[in-house]
Amino acid sequence: MQGLKENNINFAAWPFVRFVFALIAGIGMGHWIRPQVHVFYLVCIIAGLSIALFFLMIGITKLRKFRNYPTLSVLFYIFLFALGWARMWHPDPLIQRGHFSHDPTDALIGFVADEPRITEKTIRFPVQVTHSVTDSLISARKGRLLLSIQRDSLNDLEQIYYYGDQLLIEADFNELKPSFNPNEFNYKQYMAGREIWHQSYLTHKQVKKIGENQGDDLIDFALGLRENMVAKLESILVEKDVHAIASTLVLGYRSDLDRDLLNTFSTTGTIHVLSVSGLHVGIIFSVFSFLLLWNRKSKWIWLKAVILIALIWLYALITGLSPSVLRASIMLSLGILALSMVRQNQIYNTIAFSAFILLMYNPRFLSDIGFQLSYLSVLGIVYFYPKFYLAPGFSNPILKTLWSYISISLAAQLATFPLVTYYFYFFPVYFLPANLFILLPATLILYIGILVLLLPSGGLQLFLAQFLEATIKITKEVLVYFGELPYSSLNLRWTESWHFLVLYLVVLAASFFVFHKKKTAIYLIFIGLILLGLDRSLQKYSERHLNQIKIYNVGKNTAIGIFQRENAYLYTNFKDEHDSTFEYSVKPSFLALAKPPNFIHHVDTFLNEDFLVYEHFIQLGNKTLFVFDRPMELQGNIAVDLFIVKNNSLHSISEMQDIMTFDQMILDGSNAWWYIQKMKVEAEKMKIPVYVLKDNFHYVW
Repeated sequence: MQGLKENNINFAAWPFVRFVFALIAGIGMGHWIRPQVHVFYLVCIIAGLSIALFFLMIGITKLRKFRNYPTLSVLFYIFLFALGWARMWHPDPLIQRGHFSHDPTDALIGFVADEPRITEKTIRFPVQVTHSVTDSLISARKGRLLLSIQRDSLNDLEQIYYYGDQLLIEADFNELKPSFNPNEFNYKQYMAGREIWHQSYLTHKQVKKIGENQGDDLIDFALGLRENMVAKLESILVEKDVHAIASTLVLGYRSDLDRDLLNTFSTTGTIHVLSVSGLHVGIIFSVFSFLLLWNRKSKWIWLKAVILIALIWLYALITGLSPSVLRASIMLSLGILALSMVRQNQIYNTIAFSAFILLMYNPRFLSDIGFQLSYLSVLGIVYFYPKFYLAPGFSNPILKTLWSYISISLAAQLATFPLVTYYFYFFPVYFLPANLFILLPATLILYIGILVLLLPSGGLQLFLAQFLEATIKITKEVLVYFGELPYSSLNLRWTESWHFLVLYLVVLAASFFVFHKKKTAIYLIFIGLILLGLDRSLQKYSERHLNQIKIYNVGKNTAIGIFQRENAYLYTNFKDEHDSTFEYSVKPSFLALAKPPNFIHHVDTFLNEDFLVYEHFIQLGNKTLFVFDRPMELQGNIAVDLFIVKNNSLHSISEMQDIMTFDQMILDGSNAWWYIQKMKVEAEKMKIPVYVLKDNFHYVW
């Protein structure tokens, strides 16, 4: 890579770096503060006044007085800050007056806003609401609704839904629920990033198709094209896993990918190849950029730029114009244009400009994990890669090529691993060999897959399909091998946001010390490591004295976490650790503490020091609780602290008083609301505290 230079930091030469920081600050403020109408109007007024003063000063001074530049800069930064804040709040139902959720209505009219996802039990897709119907009066409305339609049977679809179909649906919807359990994925926040705050569960009879082709024509064409190509791959690649990997790697279609395959890619640190985004668009760019070396002369530079941008967007079209591919395509397209227009490489300014454009379009991209990891990995490669690559000074072309791949992987991982451990609580130990291995087969799978899709049926297509199938099988087997190696992943606990921020401080300080010889960076490294070490020591100390019980909100299931010093147990009716509800709602709580639970089935007996489980009775030290999940005959006089009632099983509290006394009652999600209200009334008369777990946060004791 002749001519490779390090990209040193120079904020003064990168205006869009400063602009995007101001915009992100405003978006962050809008994210952390709950929307309020009067504050929203105040922020809009500040944005309007600041930009008006900005242009007024420009008009008066005509930029002749350099002393006014700081004032102009401050005004523009205030404008961007306020604009980011206002844009973040604008689509929220609390601000949007025309949102469909404000007024009672009989039905809603809207269109299917994305490709429907079909599972065994439901058909799910977002609906872009356009109108409401009340007493035959149709009114214009705004907003998006997540619609789940029950399937009447596994093999019978009464109605097939496509992007752009216009629907008339019953207005039976609820606000999306937040995460109720510790460290559980916040689905409500995730959907808010897609401007969806409400969901609806309906049957086919409650949904009526009244029109077609209401969505964007380009997206409709792209999704239809991808659907046809997925079907073509399925007909060519018969084996399920092979077809699933090919569809995911080539087209970004992940619906057929099973959990085991996802775990294999995740534990080896190669999950990014399954997300058709920057890597895939980058491969398209790199290969065709190499093939277009013939037009390196300045007079051909624009032709090369146009061809590369056209190829990038053609691939984006093939993959259904998914948000991740769109982000990567915009970033690369702007980068190509920037490099074509200026001689000096302003890569940081280009990256910031692409982020600025995307966040202006949709500020909620900032909370998207894919957006964060994409930009961090690109920034890591831009900053760290030249330094890693140039350090050894290899002259052998084979060693240079191998070290180039190693440098790219190291740079991307170094920039993203603090955030990855924060979100997923683990670090893939063998990421480097796994990523070095996956790059070549991923490139082959991508290009051969596209060729298989574009070629007509015949001998050449069959040969390439067989080669593709063999490549995918070998790739899968090697990754499974990496995933099954001892200590393939390390469980890490960064439960607080400041943990990974401090870790980034340590990484940046270390890089400044190594690459720029900044001795003051050593102090930052020591401060960061001391903070993390002290926090870890305090956690270890608290664990030695920990006796805690967590009752999780898992609907009709039972999940009670028992944390006894350095041990963790789960009293549950889940069959095993592969239960989907456990993995989604309960497992993150244990991962955050780096404590895999020992399963205790709800009918088992268990005894360990001062921890006892016997039938429905649990005792941890001096804490006792009883799980009443069905009508049962009890004898004697039993006293417990917590009395958990499930399945509407207790007829009356007063009937239990002669047999069992308790200090507090807990009603979980398996009870009906009418039953909960009945129990609450009776408990209030008897002055017994009641905690309702249904649609509520977990209970910690």
